[in-house]
Amino acid sequence: LSPRDPFSALYYGVASYTQFVGRNYDEAMQLARTAIRLHPDFIGGYRGLTSAAGMSGQAEVAAAALLELRRLDEAITCLVTAINLEPNNPSPLNNLALALTMQGRWAEAARAAARAAELAPNMAEALNNLGMCYVRLKEAEKGIVLRFVDKLLDKGFLREQ
Repeated sequence: LSPRDPFSALYYGVASYTQFVGRNYDEAMQLARTAIRLHPDFIGGYRGLTSAAGMSGQAEVAAAALLELRRLDEAITCLVTAINLEPNNPSPLNNLALALTMQGRWAEAARAAARAAELAPNMAEALNNLGMCYVRLKEAEKGIVLRFVDKLLDKGFLREQ
């Protein structure tokens, strides 16, 4: 098969699935990435990547790649998998908040960012995402954002002007 042949992506997608079934998750992810690179619209490549990444404990890695490609639904699936595997890890929660904001799902994004900020009060990205969500939701008056800004000031992340 030539790389330009539409069946090339299908070939790599099937090969990825075969490796997934055989529990060779790293190889399955590599084959799925090849399928995506050959044909970025081939949904089977994304499914293979998210499934293998989730099973290998690398769901967040796959999600980052999917976010870069603006494959938001697939990235969210990976991030939810990562969160289910490590519910107290703030990083996938923050990345989920980012993906949800990219879809305009502000209330859900705020919940994910708030949980990330709760787990890691010094994580500036989570605090930024949370503030952005509350501004978009027009809920800044609840004082949540101001409390986090106060924490940032206390920790020396921000300097008063």
